[in-house]
Amino acid sequence: MKKSYLAVAVLASTLLLASCSGGGETHIVIDTQTSVYEPTSNGLVFERDLDGEGFSVQRYVGESNRVIIPETFEGKPVKSIQRRAFANNGLEYLRIPNKVASIGEFAFIGNPKLNNIEVQGGDYFRIQDGALISKDEKTLAFVYPNKVGQYNIGKNVTKVVKGAFESTSLTILKFDPTLIEDNFMTFFGPSASAVPENMKEVILTADFGDVKRDGVVGDFAFAGLSSVTSVAMYDSIVEIGEKAFYSMSNLKTVVIPDTVLSIGEKAFASCSKLRDVRIGLTGSPSLEKLGDGVFEGDGKLVYNTTEGIKYLGNPEYPYLILMEPVSPAIQKVQIDDTTLFIASDAFKNCAAINKVTSSAELLSIGKNAFSGTLNLTSFSLPSSLEYLGNGAFTGSGVISDLEFDNGGKYLGSSKTGFYALVDVNPTAEKLTIKSSTKFIDYSKVNQTVSNIKSFTNNSEYFSIPESSGNVILTDADETQVILTAKKGDFDGFMLDDGIVEIKDYAFSGLDIEDFELPTTVERIGDGAFSGFKFNAGSVIELPESLDVIGNNAFDSALNVSKMILNDGLRSIGASAFKNLSALSALYIPLSVTEIGASIAEGTAVASIDAEIEADLENPVLPGSWSSSWCAPLTLENINFGAER
Repeated sequence: MKKSYLAVAVLASTLLLASCSGGGETHIVIDTQTSVYEPTSNGLVFERDLDGEGFSVQRYVGESNRVIIPETFEGKPVKSIQRRAFANNGLEYLRIPNKVASIGEFAFIGNPKLNNIEVQGGDYFRIQDGALISKDEKTLAFVYPNKVGQYNIGKNVTKVVKGAFESTSLTILKFDPTLIEDNFMTFFGPSASAVPENMKEVILTADFGDVKRDGVVGDFAFAGLSSVTSVAMYDSIVEIGEKAFYSMSNLKTVVIPDTVLSIGEKAFASCSKLRDVRIGLTGSPSLEKLGDGVFEGDGKLVYNTTEGIKYLGNPEYPYLILMEPVSPAIQKVQIDDTTLFIASDAFKNCAAINKVTSSAELLSIGKNAFSGTLNLTSFSLPSSLEYLGNGAFTGSGVISDLEFDNGGKYLGSSKTGFYALVDVNPTAEKLTIKSSTKFIDYSKVNQTVSNIKSFTNNSEYFSIPESSGNVILTDADETQVILTAKKGDFDGFMLDDGIVEIKDYAFSGLDIEDFELPTTVERIGDGAFSGFKFNAGSVIELPESLDVIGNNAFDSALNVSKMILNDGLRSIGASAFKNLSALSALYIPLSVTEIGASIAEGTAVASIDAEIEADLENPVLPGSWSSSWCAPLTLENINFGAER
């Protein structure tokens, strides 16, 4: 071993000799750029810190299953353990010196018998209940593999080091989801094969008796976690994020407490075995917002059924969410008075429907809820309505009977005054947003504004930023790009910081010079830049703030030679980069937990660099990555573990 390292050093002509204090060994720097030393006699490889005041353990290359990390190296304290430093070494005992203040991701993975860690002094870390945890109890670094049954992540924990639970045999995990960074899959490692097979139940709470918080289950928090069959949330949980439990293939039971105020888009979608959903158990739920497709693809749900319609709720409040009819041949729809939400696709293509009696308390009508209801000619939007999904009435008789007014078709009632812009006259050059307009079917309208040159806005719910002239329409807070005038003057146009979302098809088909996304954008909607013409040879670096890229977001965009995705991105939609003919390189950061199908189809990309870790002998796509995500590429074309 030493000879090969010495050979490298000699070839590089960078030998630096130093004496190891107390040990009598001579250590040689084998990489002067990173100050990495050759292995010590006990197999430890050290790297000098940038400030020169200490060292870190870079890796272990020895053969012993018992390792003692010295307190000092070259007369300086050992202060940290790097990422994957002891991965797959078959350790059974490890002694960590007192000055170690940080432990890297996956530092101890692949050591199923490492159930004995000793920490000298305990100034920074200590062993508590079979776990390596920081002295202030904020960082959980490693849990012994022999831990079984239930494990409670402490009330003070704000960070779980990735890979901390790998190899454990836990069956129940209880914790406050608000305090956990990233998502659940990163606790175990990014590969589904690293999740303990026995993990069956997750308990979420933000109430620890003396510490009470408003708990939030973050976006993608449990996406792709396949082993869990039951999720129970305590009354301290108030919010469930987008795709929070997406594609949990064995999830059967979910308890959602009365305290939950909002459930994000596709929160429980593609949970193919989900059967029992209990929304509130002690009285009337507090739920105010239900995202689109929350239970999409969940074919085993048990419903409350009345008047030929299926609902979700609880025994005390059974008709909270209208899900779908018993039969698509339904003609008369009597929505129960206590219904607050109509789910996405609820009556999609139910062409026989000719009459709907709505609940006066209705808060939300989901995406495509009444699309294709050809015989439905009237529907009154209640004044209580807070959300109208895209395409809710597309292809229905309700819209076909409307007339164009100031360039658009508006669905609403003179009595309630809540209007929805649902279509645009394809020949119109100007579009006026009426004063009473509360909703816009932006997905539909953005694909039909081909001749619009300018907007006039009279609604309090929308705005035209001064910097955009009159060619961009945003929400009232100017955080979401809703519509763009396809024939507007965009030369040299730049969006202001503060924009966090680009809605579906907002910039589709545009030819803009010197365009740059704001550093604040978190979400790019479906088809947002499809057919967009960038400058020749453009290198597109998406902002670090970006969280989600929608389906077909850049489909068939022109002149994109390179697409840079920054760490922090969580989701890449299906066909996101499809038909980018000039695209030759694509890198996927470790933060991505979901990838749709065919993201690189029709490009010049021959292989994809993915930072995600995997067993190279038997690679498995993590969590909710589509099995055809890079068609026509295969697993063999993915460079797992690649770094930028």
